[in-house]
Amino acid sequence: ADIIWVADESGSMDDNREDIVNHANAFFTRALLSGLDFRMGVTNVTAPDGSHAFAVGKFCSRHSTDITDSGGDDRFLLSSEQSLFSACIRNPPGYEGGSEFGLLNAQEAVLKHLPRSANDSSKIRPDAKLVVIIVTDEIPQSLQSKITWQYLDPKACTLPTPIDDEVQPYLDLFKGTTVQGAEAVVHVIGGVCNNSRNADVAHGYRELASGLGGQLADVCQPDLGNTLQTI
Repeated sequence: ADIIWVADESGSMDDNREDIVNHANAFFTRALLSGLDFRMGVTNVTAPDGSHAFAVGKFCSRHSTDITDSGGDDRFLLSSEQSLFSACIRNPPGYEGGSEFGLLNAQEAVLKHLPRSANDSSKIRPDAKLVVIIVTDEIPQSLQSKITWQYLDPKACTLPTPIDDEVQPYLDLFKGTTVQGAEAVVHVIGGVCNNSRNADVAHGYRELASGLGGQLADVCQPDLGNTLQTI
């Protein structure tokens, strides 16, 4: 399995950050103990414009506490690099600056690391099951104008009109319909209906997880351990 994490590092995630880091580490350890042949890629939710556009879909491979760090080489992390994985989950490449382009970064994290290739740390392996795990407490900004224009409360459980047409290109991508080799299961740890910390409901993300056989879990739950065990 090649597993890509899209980690929202925005300020609103500060109260979740340590829990996410700790349980992502536990997830890594479970993968090791299971004997899984895996690699991990970690990217941010940065905007496609501005000084950190370079980080859209880019993987982290460097320890740094600088929130604007470029992340080092754009490559997957090996099963022997758990401490580096932990540092990257805590501080993914680039700086999101209040932007949350989770769908875009998930898309580009796959497209930038195709075509699949063996023995290349920057490419998805030919025989790997591709898994994307998106962790965020806000709606994807690429859909924000439509959602807030149609319905001014993205924390509501339902929208007045479907956003299926907005999500369909992402579904087509991750089903491998439009791009060969992009097939993936997508899991989302995001806002669920009536969550405890006033997070945005994961409009856009939840449709993606549902359509691709993934899990939708509450980012506001006090302990993410059971969710990551399920994933």
